[in-house]
Amino acid sequence: MSAMNHRRAVVLGRAVLCLAAILPLRGTAAVLDSGDFGTFAAACAAAAKANETLTVSKAWPNLATGRCAADLVFYSGGRLELAPGSTVTLTGTLSAPPIQIFDTSAANAAVLFAASPADVYPNWWGADPTGKTDSAPAFNRAIRALKNAASDKNGTALGSRLLIPSGNFLIGSTILVEGFWGLEFTGVGYQSNLMWNGDKASPMIRFEGVMRAHVHDFLIRVSTSHPALAAVEIMDGAKGDATSHQMSMNDVWIHGDIGSIQDGILIDGQDANNDFHRFENVLVNGFSHAGADIKGSQAYSEYFENCELNPYGGGQYGVIAGGSGGPGSGSGGSFVFDGGGVGSNIADFYLDGTTDYPITIRNIDDESNGMFLLGTNAAYRAVVVDGIRWVKHQQSKDTQTDFIRFQGGSLSISDSSFASYAPATAHKMTLNFSSPAGNMMGVLQISNTVIHTTNETLETLLTGEKPNARSPLLWNTQYETEYPRVRKGFYSNVLANIPSASIGVATIGTMKMVYQKFSSLPQCNPMNDGLVGAVSDSRADTWGAPVTGGGAIHVVALCDGANWTVMGR
Repeated sequence: MSAMNHRRAVVLGRAVLCLAAILPLRGTAAVLDSGDFGTFAAACAAAAKANETLTVSKAWPNLATGRCAADLVFYSGGRLELAPGSTVTLTGTLSAPPIQIFDTSAANAAVLFAASPADVYPNWWGADPTGKTDSAPAFNRAIRALKNAASDKNGTALGSRLLIPSGNFLIGSTILVEGFWGLEFTGVGYQSNLMWNGDKASPMIRFEGVMRAHVHDFLIRVSTSHPALAAVEIMDGAKGDATSHQMSMNDVWIHGDIGSIQDGILIDGQDANNDFHRFENVLVNGFSHAGADIKGSQAYSEYFENCELNPYGGGQYGVIAGGSGGPGSGSGGSFVFDGGGVGSNIADFYLDGTTDYPITIRNIDDESNGMFLLGTNAAYRAVVVDGIRWVKHQQSKDTQTDFIRFQGGSLSISDSSFASYAPATAHKMTLNFSSPAGNMMGVLQISNTVIHTTNETLETLLTGEKPNARSPLLWNTQYETEYPRVRKGFYSNVLANIPSASIGVATIGTMKMVYQKFSSLPQCNPMNDGLVGAVSDSRADTWGAPVTGGGAIHVVALCDGANWTVMGR
């Protein structure tokens, strides 16, 4: 090697070492710095042509509309500042910590993604984790950038993730997530805190026409100084193709001061099809109207698992299904509420509307309630209640509690416990079941259920229009009570309160009873007043005579509250 060539190699080697010392490397790929170019557009073009990563460590002001195809890495001080009306579209990958890297505050300026980065922080647009300034515009700009990338209209989840880092983010207007097919909206647990600072007629977050979104791991806070319409609103869009399906929400805490949130979760819309949403480990408290309000015209199959809805004394209803929140309004809404609890409401579950939707309520723990179930308006709905613990602590001024008031459809209650603890004053606990006008079929079945009271009487009100043979009213009541002072009629007068047309031969046909020995009958006492049994070994056959065993006469025996007596032969 000549002396000149040797000297050239040494100089080149030093230059390479110096470059390696000041520029970061990603694997074996080369790296360019945008600051080495006269314009940001020139830097993007050079990096894309050479297939090299472009680092941004300085501010680029007044950027015009354009595209950058290079892979970008932002460092502290690196920022893209857009001119009014300009749009910069990034088509490569992007990596940056949760600091501001975009300034799109100029009118109609926007940064858009052609391909979504793995994680997108609202901080990139200036979201303030200290809570001193409004972060809602930054959230909405981030969502707009992600929406541009979510262009697959076949329902494919594109891996877009809006990540809320630790901090307190002041939200002065609604965060709008509109028209997405696949989006992850997440925080890092309850360290990610969204604090409402907007008006009382708006929700904090609205999902409109969104499918397959996953919302999880953050905290929403609403104060009485800035109440909200809802913490989270899920809507379908204004057009039939803007449906909302299969959204999941889990590990979200919606925390309000007493009465500061009208509805914790509000499911409604302008058109139809707002279905199959799932809520898991969601806590809602401080609401003034409903923990969850399902009032869309076709909002079906909403699933709540291990959720807790507690207004802290200021609420009206735990879950409303099928209306706008008032009697006689709305027409749809079905749900399953499985596990968790509801408490301190006028009614834990309020079923409004008039259509044929199924409801399942199971495995929950309710305390300090006014009523467990309120079903208004005639409806062909079927409601299953299973595995419930419900407790009411009465006040001295209370005289009556309808722990269930149900109008129309079928109601099945099993393996449950309903308890009411009252002061020494007289009190009445009522199951109010009615079959409304219009030949509705009413089916009531209670099994393996304990109704426990103190210093109270129990009563069942079975009311309604007499059905015809085509639409019979059927009753199958089996239940127990732990308190002996039961109002006469709660058990024995169940059949007596049923409209006569529903128990004639034309309605239920003939009935065959199985004969048994007198010794096999249960004890006749006030609890069993009204029981009827077929006896095969009666000694007496005179109407009204006491029945004793050891004879050979077949009779039908009636318990009158004290003795078994002959009904006939």
